[in-house]
Amino acid sequence: MRFTIDTEVDSYEKVCEVVNTAYGRQARSQLPPAPPPLAEDEIWCDPRRPESGAWTEDMVRTWARGLPTTLDVQVFAYRICMTPGEPVEKRAMQDYLDPEGGMGAMKRVEACIRWANTTGQLVGRHRMPFSRDDRRRSYTAAPQVASVILEELSENEIFDQVIAHAAARESAARPKTNRGPVDAPPEEEALGYLSMRPLP
Repeated sequence: MRFTIDTEVDSYEKVCEVVNTAYGRQARSQLPPAPPPLAEDEIWCDPRRPESGAWTEDMVRTWARGLPTTLDVQVFAYRICMTPGEPVEKRAMQDYLDPEGGMGAMKRVEACIRWANTTGQLVGRHRMPFSRDDRRRSYTAAPQVASVILEELSENEIFDQVIAHAAARESAARPKTNRGPVDAPPEEEALGYLSMRPLP
């Protein structure tokens, strides 16, 4: 069989379909399977792994309350929920936990991931309520999940330390200027995070 491809007319999808047909193969879908419809009390299901099961609001709250009250784990969950709908790569999480980097930061992130997945067993799940992208090595919190988790984290006894860490990392990430000290004092800056709004 011979065929001609016109890159100005033929779409990529059409070319793949023709090539697969020529070799007797079925075209693979470029999109993950759609998750099943959510029940009335369910708020989220991982679109990448619908077989893992949906989460209710109570399940998400139980998961958040069950997280270890260590600064690393609490900061890990908080950072992912700070930017709902946006993937947070593991490398970025390493820098967020420990700007100095190194193997120590990598091990700390891996430990957080293990704790977060293990805590899912409290509600019959074996993972955290975030969508995982293995190719990008990232985690994404759905907005409806992030709001519930942030609310629960704010009730934690070490939440003030989590906020202080977030304020310090945000301050360090800002571009330096020669205008002198114009930033708010650390105490006021930290209080600004209590609104639980995603960082700009």
